[in-house]
Amino acid sequence: MSGQVVGDPDEIEAFSRQLNAYCNETRDALSRVKQQLVQMESNQTWADDRYRQYWEQFDEASRRIEGTLETMESEHVPHLISLAEKLRAYHE
Repeated sequence: MSGQVVGDPDEIEAFSRQLNAYCNETRDALSRVKQQLVQMESNQTWADDRYRQYWEQFDEASRRIEGTLETMESEHVPHLISLAEKLRAYHE
């Protein structure tokens, strides 16, 4: 590695695990809310125009969130793991 190397590989690795867990937990929470919304509509618990407006907004927001989660899992987490490995190798 050229230049100054700054970082604690253990902390970076711990953060990558925490970030991955956050992605999983957030995805699970979104899924639970979606399931409940679908149930409410099918049970006619809440099926008015306001529901449809909310559903459209929630669906759009959740798609953006899911896209961000995918980026974190596929790009950021692997980068952090790789960075921690490089830092360990550099410090050895």
